[in-house]
Amino acid sequence: MGYNNATGIFTAPLSGIYFFSCSVLDHMTGGHNGDFMLHAEMVKNGVVMARVFAHATSVYRDQGAQTIIVQVDKGDEIWVKGIDNNNLGLGGELYTTFSGYMLWQTE
Repeated sequence: MGYNNATGIFTAPLSGIYFFSCSVLDHMTGGHNGDFMLHAEMVKNGVVMARVFAHATSVYRDQGAQTIIVQVDKGDEIWVKGIDNNNLGLGGELYTTFSGYMLWQTE
């Protein structure tokens, strides 16, 4: 239980109220013209809890972020999923993140 680095899924080890945050950097890559838009969803057990958006242009990068506080039961899974990104320009190097922690235990 906990965060699986291979899948990007957090599996709750304990029931409680959790804080989750994600941040995405959208950037242009060489050889592309026009704008890129990056949409992602924060998902709990297959149900969308929140969305995040970033919109880069040929001149500027863009950062989008989202935070949720949610009731989570032991074994629930939380992850961030990219959606409708035909021209994905997801930036790494510590600019795109997913993190969370338990605020308090409920059982």
